[in-house]
Formats: sequence, structure tokens, C-alpha cells
Amino acid sequence: MQLQKLVDFLNELERLGLYYTVTSVRSDAVMVDVSKPLTGMRYEVEFFTNGQILAEIYQSHGTIANEEALQRVLS
Repeated sequence: MQLQKLVDFLNELERLGLYYTVTSVRSDAVMVDVSKPLTGMRYEVEFFTNGQILAEIYQSHGTIANEEALQRVLS
């Protein structure tokens, strides 16, 4: 993994005041989950050990559900 790219990315998120978490869901990658408040945007950026970087983008459609949505999450 090109650790410097990951560190630079995290430093830029800090500079911008963006909320993020660092986790891992694959044995060969570190994932940074970034939320951009007020925009409805969320990003999953993965930094792989082979140097590859992949980003998945999620956008809210502004629909807010009630408690019934819990069953959709669990099914």
C-alpha cells in the first residue's frame, strides 16, 4: 500500500473538516468512509496494498423513512 497517499488523503479530510472513519472490510485494503454534511453525499474510498485506489459514491435522494425501514435494513 502506498501509505503516503492514504496519509495525505486523511490530512486533507482533516483540513476540510470532513467527518470520516477508517476501517477495513478486505484483507488487502484500508477503507475511508467520508460523509459530506448538508450535501447528502457519502464516499467509500479504499486504498489497496497493490497501490490501487477505488471510490464508491453514494447520494441521498432526500427521502426520510420511519421505523418501518428497519425491516428493509435487516432483510
